[in-house]
Amino acid sequence: MKKRLELIRQSFLWWPMLTVLAIILLDQITKIWTISASGNLAPSVIKVIISDYFNIVDYRNTGAAWGMFSNNTIALSIISLLAFIYFVFDFPSLTENIPFRKFAWSLLIGGVFGNFIDRFFRREVVDMIEVFIPMPKSAGRFLHLTSNGTYQFPAFNIADSGICVGVVLYFIHVLFFAKKKKPVEETVKKDETEEHKQAQ
Repeated sequence: MKKRLELIRQSFLWWPMLTVLAIILLDQITKIWTISASGNLAPSVIKVIISDYFNIVDYRNTGAAWGMFSNNTIALSIISLLAFIYFVFDFPSLTENIPFRKFAWSLLIGGVFGNFIDRFFRREVVDMIEVFIPMPKSAGRFLHLTSNGTYQFPAFNIADSGICVGVVLYFIHVLFFAKKKKPVEETVKKDETEEHKQAQ
């Protein structure tokens, strides 16, 4: 356990932890502002930024993404807390001490804890960003489109953004920048060749 805690200290302190705290603070500040701006009247539109495309709102979600598992706030808050603890505990392995991955996982961890705070203390998650995405008419077969031909994306918050961006950045690094490990057989043959050359 001491070795694991030392690895966490070395990999998670300082800037990854500060990134996590920044996401949590920004998330909670915007949520407090949203509640104040709407007079705690949800659902409501606080301000139309770009008509038919982008609004600042006060919507509440008692479930997970896309409103799934609604009215299971306590269970979701426990899951969020357990996920947060696991991600921090396994931070050295998840990031492999790679700065890019540290940043990605820091965003994700901050987002997870930001929504945990809502679920535990407010019993609902405050969402304030609402966007409408232009879609081709054919998309109407699969999605419910507005009269303007746009898709009303589920409202989200800073914590959600941290989670999504963190996941995307992580997979971008895994798919395009991570060094591929050579097959074991190839590595063994290379070692045997080097040993043979040294023997000569």
